[in-house]
Amino acid sequence: MKISCACGQNIVDADESSWKAHLVPDQDLNALLDAIDRAIERSGPGAQEEEAACMRVRQQFTQVSKLAWQCTRCSRLYIDGHNGELQVFEPSSSNAQRKVLASR
Repeated sequence: MKISCACGQNIVDADESSWKAHLVPDQDLNALLDAIDRAIERSGPGAQEEEAACMRVRQQFTQVSKLAWQCTRCSRLYIDGHNGELQVFEPSSSNAQRKVLASR
């Protein structure tokens, strides 16, 4: 996927990028953490059980998270909306951090 930002920059959807993030709404965070706990507690001793537990956690995470991308030129944020349409958020000043989605 490629997003054409209003400033003319192309934002490429690449994994492990400093301009891309998965957002988890706070309303879903505790349920996600509980699902992780359950998966760990019930994973079982074998490789198949561990794999199944990992897949359950990934599925839960995918269900509750939204993708977000930040333009590295102008700092606009693009976030997946509820119906799959991109929502655009513009910074209030030209001094906005260009790597707000990057790791600490």
